[in-house]
Amino acid sequence: MRTKRIARALVIASSMLLIGSLPVALLGLGEWTFWAMMSTVIAMQLIVLVIRPPWRHHD
Repeated sequence: MRTKRIARALVIASSMLLIGSLPVALLGLGEWTFWAMMSTVIAMQLIVLVIRPPWRHHD
């Protein structure tokens, strides 16, 4: 199903964003940038949950 592919792509993209922001946070260069990215990641994953809840498995 197409929505599942989009949801998976969003999860992968948000995971990559999170991994990419970790070195920045560790270096202490941009705490605000890190929190902005974190909130973006959380928002994306919430959207994915709304679109495709894991407890609703019908393809």
